[in-house]
Parts: sequence; C-alpha cells; structure tokens
Amino acid sequence: MKNHKLIFFIVHFVFWSIASYLFLNNSFLRPYSSISLESVVLVNIILSFYLSYFVFLPKLLLRRYFLLFFTFNILLVVLSTTIEICIVESSIKQCFLHTLDIASYKRALRWICIFISIRNACFILFADVVKLCEMQAIQLQQNQKSTLQATHHLLINLPDRTTLAQDIHQIVCLKYEERKTTIIRTHGEPITTYNSLASIEEDLPTDLFIRINRNTVVAYSHIVSYDSCTVTLRINKIMERILIMPAKSEEILAELKQWNAQKYQTTNTPSTAFTPYMGAKRTIICNYIAQHPGCNSQEIVQQIHLSERNAQRILQQLKNEGIVDCKEEKDGQKVYTLR
Repeated sequence: MKNHKLIFFIVHFVFWSIASYLFLNNSFLRPYSSISLESVVLVNIILSFYLSYFVFLPKLLLRRYFLLFFTFNILLVVLSTTIEICIVESSIKQCFLHTLDIASYKRALRWICIFISIRNACFILFADVVKLCEMQAIQLQQNQKSTLQATHHLLINLPDRTTLAQDIHQIVCLKYEERKTTIIRTHGEPITTYNSLASIEEDLPTDLFIRINRNTVVAYSHIVSYDSCTVTLRINKIMERILIMPAKSEEILAELKQWNAQKYQTTNTPSTAFTPYMGAKRTIICNYIAQHPGCNSQEIVQQIHLSERNAQRILQQLKNEGIVDCKEEKDGQKVYTLR
C-alpha cells in the first residue's frame, strides 16, 4: 500500500510544481499581475482541487449522490472563478483598456471568465480522476491481500524488488534490526525485507501471531513456554528466549494465557497454566531432546534431576502440542525426538 501512496504523492508533487511555475511566472492574460496575487490564485485552485478530492468525490459520488456531486462541483467552479476574477480583475483591466473601450472590455472579460471556468473545471476533473485511480489501486491491493489472507499467505517485498508469497504457517518469528525485518521460517533461509515490522504485522492474523516486544513478533504455534519476563521459542530445533516488553507484560501474558486455554480446549486436553518453574523445565527438556534425539524418559529424568511424574507430564504436554514425537521401541521403552 505504501508503494502506491508514494506514486500518487509524486504525481501530486510534479503536477503542482508545474502549475506553480506557470502561475508564478504570470499568465499571458494578465501580464500586470504580481507574484503575490498569482500565489493567492494558486492557493484558491489548490483548495478547490482538494475539496473535490477529499470531500465531494468520496462523500457524494461514491455514495451515489450524483445530483449533489455535480451540483457542488459546478458551484465550486463558479465560486473559484469568481474569487479569481475578484483578485486579478484590476491587472486584466490594465492590460485591455489600452486597446479596448469599456463595452469591448466587458465582452472580453466574459470570455476570460469562461476560459478560467473551463480551466478550473479541468483542475477539478483531474482531481476526481486521480482520486478514482488511487481508490482503484487501493481496492486492487486490498483484494490481493484478502486473497493471500484467505489462502494463508503473506506478500513480502524482497530487496531485489521482487515479491514473495510466503505461507504464514511456515513463519516462526519476525525480528526488526537495523531498519530491516528478518522473517525466520521453519524451512529455508531467513528472508530479509526493508518493510517495517509494523507494516508486516498488519497483514498477519492476530489469532496466530503476537508481538512480544518492540522488535519481535512470534507465532503462537512455535512458543514452547513462557513466564512473566520471557517467551521461549523453538526455532529450527533450537530454543531461544525472548524478553517480553516490560510495559506491556501483563497484556502479553493475558493474551498468551488465553491462547493457551483455547488451544487446550480445542484439543480436549485439561489446561495447565504455565508457571515460571514449569516453563523453565519445559525449555530444559526440549533442549535436551534436541541435543540427544532418541532419548527415553528415564534418561531425561536422570540428566535433568526431575521427578518421573513431572517429566512424564511435561513430555505428554509437549507430545500433545506437537513439539516432540514419541516412538515406542521393541522393549516397550518410549523414545523422544524434537519435531
């Protein structure tokens, strides 16, 4: 969306730069006009332009008030023309009275009014065309975004000016550093984009992602554990602890608990709130399984010095959440590997 905004900003800037140059260098119809008078005329036209651009078209035309739209635009042309004639009539008079009598001057002034009215109408018509084009570009981009969201994809602008449609379910987290956003995925190398973290976060579903701190957004599905200060994230079988933003820690913890309760309710498993102690043990167990794939519960109990009951409970939670895989060997012993 920012790309089209930049394009239309450039269009407006170039258009008004050219218009300003022509007006401030004085029209051939009023060579005796001053720069200050022409500046006032230019401001009058700009106000008419953006009144139609921001008010008449979006508030009237798009709501199908066609009669009111055309009526107000005609009145706007008449008003802007009247104001301009009142401002520069003295300079026009100086130019024509040297060669014309009063009656001829009045006839010439009528033609000048018609000319100025047509010119002002063209300005307002141009405003309406630009606004319609801009709204069409916004609509097309929103339709594209809706299509991508419906298919659970995120559109990412790459540094080489190409775009990538990334499956959001493969995104682990997003980190913003040195004016660049790095998107870490479950498969493949991280993606770097110059888009801000906030702009990307707008396109992410809030029920799947949460902002942990100012520079990090994580996927709920890759959170292993959390406590009042940190969130432990599983990134390609490696556990990483991320600090929670202190100013919003209570709000973030409430959202994490709500997500945790909904997840357990969906899987019909009794919900167990994470405590700092349990979160640390989960992290230690996950790290041990990642370093020793195929280990059994007895080995985990001995190495971590945890009671067998607590170890079995945590391993069962990790299995239900899809964080670890459990296989039963021929001797009946269960072995665990990290997904």
